[in-house]
Amino acid sequence: CDSPAELQLLRDLSKDLKPALVRRAYLAAEQGRGQLLWLRPGSRLAAARPRPPYISFFEIQHAKRPYMERASAADPRWLPDASPSLTRLSAPLAELPPLYD
Repeated sequence: CDSPAELQLLRDLSKDLKPALVRRAYLAAEQGRGQLLWLRPGSRLAAARPRPPYISFFEIQHAKRPYMERASAADPRWLPDASPSLTRLSAPLAELPPLYD
């Protein structure tokens, strides 16, 4: 999560969950927007270290918690072509403005 809105959404969605469970969750975008999703515990991606920052998947399977089915690690460089609505490109900044919390 990068934006303040995403961080707030993550806090709201995870307030009743254990921190260890939240660390394994992914914040859904597009059709699954506004929910936390998990990889199946026995999958190769769930065991991968370091954890893939982006996951693409085919469907959401609702069981004890919502799991991503047929998941694959996604390279962030693919996003502008694969999902333009989730990509915001701009010219590089010469200087970053200060960030205050």
